[in-house]
Amino acid sequence: MKRVLILFIFCIFLTGCDLKLKDNKEEAKKESVVSDNGFVGDKGWKETYIDELKEFDCESDNDGFSCIYHLVDIDDNGVPELIVKTGEDDETLRYMLFTYTNELVDLGELPAATVNLFDAKKYLVYQKSSMGYESIYHLTLENNKKINLELIEENDYGDNLDNPYKNFGGALISYKIRDFSAIEKYK
Repeated sequence: MKRVLILFIFCIFLTGCDLKLKDNKEEAKKESVVSDNGFVGDKGWKETYIDELKEFDCESDNDGFSCIYHLVDIDDNGVPELIVKTGEDDETLRYMLFTYTNELVDLGELPAATVNLFDAKKYLVYQKSSMGYESIYHLTLENNKKINLELIEENDYGDNLDNPYKNFGGALISYKIRDFSAIEKYK
């Protein structure tokens, strides 16, 4: 009889613990904060982009144009893409593009020396000019996984270098790589 009573008390104890564990899980779900992209338990694109920018070795304020970033919603999905421009000289100067789809996605790199980027809504214009020659590309995203460049125009200006640049849209706003205010304020 004592064994049955002990076994019965032991079963009640286990059942009570199970209910308590379930209650704790429900409370944890209630306390979860919904991130900026609406996913529970996900830190969101803003925190992810800030974390990524902190990884770049751009400690000096004298880095200027070699340590900047842009936010542009290339694919018009409500989450901007992160475009980081870094480099020491023409050989190493590059754009690195990232997007966010529940995690950071590295879209790839593009040379950034002698290049302009313009926001033409729905795509970027990637304009590369050097020694009187100009190539103009539409820059879009392919399945949020990589950069797609489509050549739309080539020009040979020869010695006529008065103003080979065309305005294809708005110039991208640049932010110092340690200035996270643009990300924090982005709606």
